[in-house]
Amino acid sequence: MAVQHGPKGLYVYQVKPDNTVAVQPITVSREEAGKAVIADGLTEGVPVVVAGHSRLQAGAKVAAREATPAAPPKTGS
Repeated sequence: MAVQHGPKGLYVYQVKPDNTVAVQPITVSREEAGKAVIADGLTEGVPVVVAGHSRLQAGAKVAAREATPAAPPKTGS
């Protein structure tokens, strides 16, 4: 999940054009089943880090790649 919890509130690591990351404060309107609806702080289409947060800090270089979409939930039949 991209949303991180810090001492100043919720944030994501936004990937900048030079493949470094910046801390971007956000507001979440709701969170459910590992998904969050971002109410404020991000622009649609801006890449964010969704995995590997443990070693990141502002200015760190990342190797950006497209996220693999989650599989739809299975329904019992």
